[in-house]
Amino acid sequence: MQYSQLSKQYKFINPVGLPEQLRIATKRHYFCKAFCFLGLIPLCVSVLMTLTLDGNQQLFYQAVVALLLPTLILLGLCQHYLVFDRTTNQRFVQLQLLGYYFKKNNCESLQSTELILLHNVNDRSQYCMRLNGTSYMIGTLEETSELVLFISQNFNITAKEQVTDFPNIHTLDTHVPAASLAESGSQSIYTMDMPTSNSLHKANAKQTNSIDSPSMFIQPLWQVRIGLRLLYPLPFILLFCFSMKYIGGL
Repeated sequence: MQYSQLSKQYKFINPVGLPEQLRIATKRHYFCKAFCFLGLIPLCVSVLMTLTLDGNQQLFYQAVVALLLPTLILLGLCQHYLVFDRTTNQRFVQLQLLGYYFKKNNCESLQSTELILLHNVNDRSQYCMRLNGTSYMIGTLEETSELVLFISQNFNITAKEQVTDFPNIHTLDTHVPAASLAESGSQSIYTMDMPTSNSLHKANAKQTNSIDSPSMFIQPLWQVRIGLRLLYPLPFILLFCFSMKYIGGL
């Protein structure tokens, strides 16, 4: 299966290098983009001050713009990927900037990669893919199965699933088409959702023990709580803006 044959394309996957290499964006990749976006606030303030003030105050804000602008450009251009390389049978993380590839880090064999198909923690009708502890939101069961099978078949990685017999993890049959896998998974979920008197009795008996047990779900890459954390630097940005205004007025 080729990447172009998938039902949809994914923003966190860089198709450059396929089929020999697969590049998947990491959390650090998105953090760079987030800090670049947040840095636009003091940059816009400095540009505005540069246009409205004159004299020494204008020179000060021009210096601030000269420092912020290249920094934000570099952050916006930074790309941090988890790379699957089947020519060397390795998995590693790598920073890319302006076409230059930095040193490979955390090199391990492809067979040691954790690849699991599981439910979305916020919406059980949606599914995600977990790669080495990081969950990527995909969509329907068929779309998620399709992507997991694509990675497993092209890079010889053992795929697993936590859908049909949650919370147990089982090896995924990579020879089954994604549509058939999605159909069988949906039937299993439907069967699991139809409670019987025996299953209800067992659930009540295990309720006390399951309260203190940690959840088997892995937090997705992006969710509302994580999005709100991006606002944490806002007070420091405001303090920085007021400091510039005060220093510029001296």
